[in-house]
Amino acid sequence: MTVIDLALKQRGPGGAYIGSDGRKGKPALNATSEASTNHVKKHIDMFPRMESHYCRRDTRKLYLASDLNITVMYNLYREMYCSDENFKPVSINVYRSIFRSYEPPLSFHVPKKGPMYLM
Repeated sequence: MTVIDLALKQRGPGGAYIGSDGRKGKPALNATSEASTNHVKKHIDMFPRMESHYCRRDTRKLYLASDLNITVMYNLYREMYCSDENFKPVSINVYRSIFRSYEPPLSFHVPKKGPMYLM
């Protein structure tokens, strides 16, 4: 039976297709597993956080040290965390996506004023 025959068989009184979509309910083949997501979140939890000095009451966002960025964190995750536990690391894009969707929201601390020098 061809696709067209199946569609003609499943049409309603007005002539419109009323059959179900066969794609629904199937998991994506490239979906990141729950274990991998939890592994990345556990790694992100290892880094100390601080509240913003400038807008504490206006945001829930927490800040990581200014010498970090996602690439540095990902390299640490891959080199130390995954090799110690023999765990296959996720890609940097997946790591970045998990970081951006993390609750509470995280960012990297950028000092508003430069260092003060004593003269």
